[in-house]
Amino acid sequence: MAKAPVPGRVKTRLEPVFTAAECAEIQEALIDRTLRWALEVAPEATVLALDGPQIDVPAGVRTIPQNGAELGERLGNATAEAFPETGGPLLVVGVDTRLTPAHAEAARAQLGAGAEAVFGPAVDGGYYLLGLARPMPELFAVDPGEWGGERVLELSLAAAWAAGHRTALIHPERDLDTPADAAALEDDPEIGELLRRAHLPLVSVVVPTLDEAAVLPGLLDHLAVLDGRFEVIVADGGSEDGTAEMAAEHRSAPRVLPVEGGRAAQMNVAAAAGRGDPIVFLHADTRLPPTAYASLTTSSADGGNFAIRFDGGDMFSRVLGAWYRAQRRLGIYYGDSAIWLRRHAFEALGGFRELPIMDDYDLARRLERGFRTACLPGPVVTSARRWRALGVPRTILSWVVIRWLFIAGVPPVRLARLYRRAR
Repeated sequence: MAKAPVPGRVKTRLEPVFTAAECAEIQEALIDRTLRWALEVAPEATVLALDGPQIDVPAGVRTIPQNGAELGERLGNATAEAFPETGGPLLVVGVDTRLTPAHAEAARAQLGAGAEAVFGPAVDGGYYLLGLARPMPELFAVDPGEWGGERVLELSLAAAWAAGHRTALIHPERDLDTPADAAALEDDPEIGELLRRAHLPLVSVVVPTLDEAAVLPGLLDHLAVLDGRFEVIVADGGSEDGTAEMAAEHRSAPRVLPVEGGRAAQMNVAAAAGRGDPIVFLHADTRLPPTAYASLTTSSADGGNFAIRFDGGDMFSRVLGAWYRAQRRLGIYYGDSAIWLRRHAFEALGGFRELPIMDDYDLARRLERGFRTACLPGPVVTSARRWRALGVPRTILSWVVIRWLFIAGVPPVRLARLYRRAR
């Protein structure tokens, strides 16, 4: 019995420590090792009852869907379907426990000695294995609210005794359900490396969006394969092109937050919701370098940005990149170079001021005045799409003029109108 490894649907009790994507990876590893065990102890009769989309399984494994509104009903239906396949007796297991051939031998021995139902107790009050001499749907007639609780074994034994079945117990084991379980199982030779990831720093990546359905899938694909531990939070400002829905359905399962207000409000809300440190604010058309995680987690600075390259490789992009590098030497940079901050610095600055324009430059300016900063190697690669129609002279002129007007105190509302005309 297993849930398909879909981020956000499996191992959710581990999510205070692990990301949704990491939980899915743990589930995938648990399914793999349990199927290997099953094929070792029952090579001709292994059935995977799967809740969720189909997954690849080893040769020799038959997959059936789990059917039913709650776990008891799904267990009853799965065992009824599997018995004709196996001919009985049947061993029913989840994937949360490290099983060995000794567990199967112990259950079979008890069944051979006359027990009709054999339970492998889990230390949390459930059971990790159930051996059945024949179909017994009455064992699963447990109150739906009790499944996953501390009384599952107790209530299942009571149901067996009420039906007059002989029962037996084998050695108790620990399931992997909670952060405490994960900590206790870090030495597991098969999944310990995945569980020890919880000790590595978590980096929050905040992506503010407004009608970015054309480019966001590529960014999420990119972030999903980067080395390191990232949590991705998409803060959507009311997109009308399906951006939020697309993000919610992406296989990497980013956290999607609808946020009213401008981009600064989106980034502040998302940063507050995140658990990582540092926080990276990333535009949907920008890509982090492969070394981003190592650079972010080893830097002694309180924040900064990344070296930047504009995509395209043509003269226009090279000139923009050169101008940006020259500005960076003066402590001038913007959100398209992936501004990042340690959480303590972000909170001390009060986050982004909710300005209609220059919110990123304003934050960078305040960061440069009060904290140690670094321009991390990269480069990040960002799109020049927003500037190509203007050309190099007008682009650089608009950057310079708007920045100096902002420093001079021109109201950001007026600058926003100028910015729109320049674009």
